[in-house]
Amino acid sequence: MGIKLNVRNKMCSIAMSAMLVLELVPAFGMATVSAAELDPLYASAYMGANSAEGTTLPDSIEISGQSTPVTWQISDDAFAVPYDTVTVTGTAGGQTVMANVEVIPPASNPLVYFVDSGRAGDSYGNPSSASPLYEAVKALDGPSLLNQAPDQKYVSGTTTWGFDDSVQKVKNSQNGGLTNPATDPSIWVVGLRSATNDIVYQLKALEAGTYTLSSGFYDWYGNRSRQIGPRIEYQDTTGAKKTISLDSFNTSTSQLNSSEFTIPSDIDTSSPMTLTYAYVSGEKPILSWYAIAKGGIKKTIDDARAAASSTVRVSLDGNNIKADNVNGLTFKGFGVLSGNSTSALLMDYKSEHPEAYAQMLQILFGGEHPIMTHVKIEMGNDRNNSTGPDPATMRTADEEANVARHPGFQLAADAKKVNPNLKVSILRWNAPGWADSNDKIYTWYKKTILAAYRQYGYMVDYVNPGINESSPNLTWTKQYAEEVKTDNTGFNDDTEKALYNQIKIVISDESGIGSFGGSMVNDISLRDAVAVAGYHYNTDDDSGGNFKKLAEDFDKEIWNSEAQATFSNSSFRPNNNMKDPTVAGTGIGGTGGPLEMGNTIIKGFVNSRRTHFMYQPAIGSFYEGGQYSFKELVSARDPWSGWMHYDAGLVILEHFNWFAKAGWENEDNTAGIWRAVPQASSTGASGTNPVNGRNGAPNYMTLAAPDKSNFSTVIINDSEYAKTYKLQAANMSYSGNPSLEMWETRAADQGKAFNSNYMKYLGNAAADGGGVYTVHVKPYSIVTVTTLQNHEKASYNTPLPVEGERTILDTDATGAVQNTEDKFLYADDFDYSHKTAAVIGEGGQVTGEQSYIDSRGGAKARFLAIRTIAMVLSRPIFRTDPITMFCVNKLTKALWDLAVRGITAIL
Repeated sequence: MGIKLNVRNKMCSIAMSAMLVLELVPAFGMATVSAAELDPLYASAYMGANSAEGTTLPDSIEISGQSTPVTWQISDDAFAVPYDTVTVTGTAGGQTVMANVEVIPPASNPLVYFVDSGRAGDSYGNPSSASPLYEAVKALDGPSLLNQAPDQKYVSGTTTWGFDDSVQKVKNSQNGGLTNPATDPSIWVVGLRSATNDIVYQLKALEAGTYTLSSGFYDWYGNRSRQIGPRIEYQDTTGAKKTISLDSFNTSTSQLNSSEFTIPSDIDTSSPMTLTYAYVSGEKPILSWYAIAKGGIKKTIDDARAAASSTVRVSLDGNNIKADNVNGLTFKGFGVLSGNSTSALLMDYKSEHPEAYAQMLQILFGGEHPIMTHVKIEMGNDRNNSTGPDPATMRTADEEANVARHPGFQLAADAKKVNPNLKVSILRWNAPGWADSNDKIYTWYKKTILAAYRQYGYMVDYVNPGINESSPNLTWTKQYAEEVKTDNTGFNDDTEKALYNQIKIVISDESGIGSFGGSMVNDISLRDAVAVAGYHYNTDDDSGGNFKKLAEDFDKEIWNSEAQATFSNSSFRPNNNMKDPTVAGTGIGGTGGPLEMGNTIIKGFVNSRRTHFMYQPAIGSFYEGGQYSFKELVSARDPWSGWMHYDAGLVILEHFNWFAKAGWENEDNTAGIWRAVPQASSTGASGTNPVNGRNGAPNYMTLAAPDKSNFSTVIINDSEYAKTYKLQAANMSYSGNPSLEMWETRAADQGKAFNSNYMKYLGNAAADGGGVYTVHVKPYSIVTVTTLQNHEKASYNTPLPVEGERTILDTDATGAVQNTEDKFLYADDFDYSHKTAAVIGEGGQVTGEQSYIDSRGGAKARFLAIRTIAMVLSRPIFRTDPITMFCVNKLTKALWDLAVRGITAIL
């Protein structure tokens, strides 16, 4: 069989091209693929076909006037499910050819009707349209079909079948602008809806025998309840009217329904029979398509769909890798948020255990693919910021900005020594008392930013001019952006000025869905002012889909600018015996676990195009009991011993960043930052914060190089159900089907070390004859499959450090030596003039020493003494009962407030 295809300069636009990613569970819309400058090709196949035989796939196509043979790549189970529309690929003359194939029942059960409803217009004058998939089915099963058109209107005495709107009126999908049948080839999205009560078809009567009616339903208005009771009416040879009532169903839960029925031998085949989709309750009936096959095959259809329910198909079309989108779809990885006093002890680690501090810098910010690409600093105001205070960089209007007293600025400086491409951003929880106007806020920000540049050598990259977790002042946002862009006073040189003028603006860091999406879409001046839309603790878009529009149509960055990490130490999590829903234990998954954190990344991208995620706190560096319990990725709470815990949540982030080039594109768009691909990503997890994946639905995200040379797909299964994924890529720049490395993280097997299954190379997945890779995903696991070759790299086979036993702070009388035998708990003479802190040099190495007090911005001994008292109060010996602990926590927090604000009278 040959077919002619026109080569065009511009790809044919297909209405349903967004539905490239299909699951074998019906997507209830047609899968189409843009085929490398070729018109779309439509075909049909019998269920079970595993080659071009049994299909209408052509053996050649015409390209530029030449008949060119096609080699089709067909996987063993490509055509396993009747009434699925699947995509297969082939090659012809060095080009990729893609076909949308409608799967129909086996040849032993031929179709007698295959009706693409809505293609013949409706009761309100909308025109007819072609149905390429119907034509494909007709080409394969045509001799048995009683309908020789995709749909038609029934006219008594003129036509033998069709929709009967003599009483029951219908509207097709063009009515109301739902979709245009003339440009939409889908058998799902094009359809009819009742304008009265029922949808009625008159049919040429069937011969006696058993048949299976299958019907598809796509609801243009969401998942509304529509209870439908199908029935078949016919006339017997005595003239009596007979009715066969089929099982009632609701389209909100049954988008494809099959029922068997038997026509007795006394049917009068000269009289029409009637198929009615009758209204029962809820909204009025809808209908996308229906098919009637010979034989009782309901079980065959249902079994095929059930077998496919645990299998997910992921299709990556290289044409969907948007290299020209340099902000909205570039994957930027993850960030550390330093604020709320959560970094309070980091500088003590830097002084007392510089090797532990330097190791932390390497783990978080180092390597070929850093886990963290950004440090966000929440500006302190000498007051309690939710969980603790951070020092203000300017306590009075005439004080010189002092960034050394805030640990976030020093952390960012040290991190940039490891990764010079690291981004730094600031915002405020609130302002110091003196900064009580926008002009003063601008002054405070500017002096702080320039102080960081002059002391540490980096310019802040992003600023939110508003208040953390507050609605944005859009007028002030525009004013601030303009001031930053045009400011030309107070700079030491032109370089400093130019860098300052390039600072980008972020809004709004609201908690929940951002309130400003529509404003940014509709206000070009606001879009010109703002580079980043960020909001907290919610994965979803607003009702208008504005954040997706900002990312895809306007190329704006969308951040989850404050997200939750893990709750509790993940190494203990596998010990739980919770049933969620039926099997005891959730491994490293379940509520508040690492897999749930990973699903938040996937759902955040799929639902609202978030391509950057920051964690508060990523590093929990404060005294035990001083704030909330463990909810961090790195725990650094014991500076006297250097103890640190690196949580499994970091491994989850490695599954993304280690298998992509994450970050920010350069001005020339040559940095090669990988793009996230919406059409090859999906989420089925419920909820938004937290995200719950225990339903076993698919959750995956695909990242790809902008030159189409490589890709990685991250799959998360936070459920008790094993899953199978089928991956296929087309229109990539590489040739053939390279094997995919598979990397897995899950909880340890019984009796093994807790981290024995973290980031394990499983081997390579090879494509089958159809170019399809099969990946089996265990319950409560994350798997990354990638074209990158990493398994021989030492860093990928080196586990995160495992902390040892925690040492309780208990010194001798000097305060310098650990001693649990004497009567002293802790001693301090409050003279720190002799102490030193490490200097971090290029590459993150310790290169020298500096004054301990100078490194802290000149903090006085009394400041450090108050901190010490708070530290002692936080020791386990004081944690005896809830009332005592409550009082200790209150006093500890009060002491911290006093210390940060510089009040020393209590000493």
